Amino acid sequence: MANLVDQMSAAESAKDVYKLEQKMLKEMKENITDQCLQCVKCTAGCPAMKLLELHPHEVMALFNLGFTEELLKSEVIWTCLTCFKCKERCPQKVAPVDVILLLRSIAVARGIPPPAGFASVLQALMDRGIIQEPVEVMLKSVKTGKKRFSDRTGCSLPAASRPKDLDKFKEAFTNALVQAMSEEGT
Repeated sequence: MANLVDQMSAAESAKDVYKLEQKMLKEMKENITDQCLQCVKCTAGCPAMKLLELHPHEVMALFNLGFTEELLKSEVIWTCLTCFKCKERCPQKVAPVDVILLLRSIAVARGIPPPAGFASVLQALMDRGIIQEPVEVMLKSVKTGKKRFSDRTGCSLPAASRPKDLDKFKEAFTNALVQAMSEEGT
């Protein structure tokens, strides 16, 4: 499916943009959502499930029922991690991520901004090379009930890595973003 934003920028009028948007929504509904069985395998494998106001299978149901405007206003289209786990788990090989990516494109084309957190995550990544500083967590022993604080190593996790050269990382990250944006436009 071609990038909606690029197609919309080529459209000559608001009426053409509307027709194109409706055509792409109809195509998505015909090709994807009618095959969704609501088996909930997408939701069961979703790493962001607890953060979402709507679960992935609910996104599919609402989209299929025509609640496009409500989904466009929902933060669920921006909270999705786009890990494609829902697509891997689906017995029908359809996925909420496909619907979510289309809705993101429509939101951008309409000028609906992503949540403020998007920009702050990107800025943190550019400033520090990681999204957030590692923090200690409280652990509770199952056997004794005793609580203690621990860092990553105490949880048997490796130390959080950072780029060795932050300036090179910023340059590579920026180049990757530019390349992704230019490929999306082709």
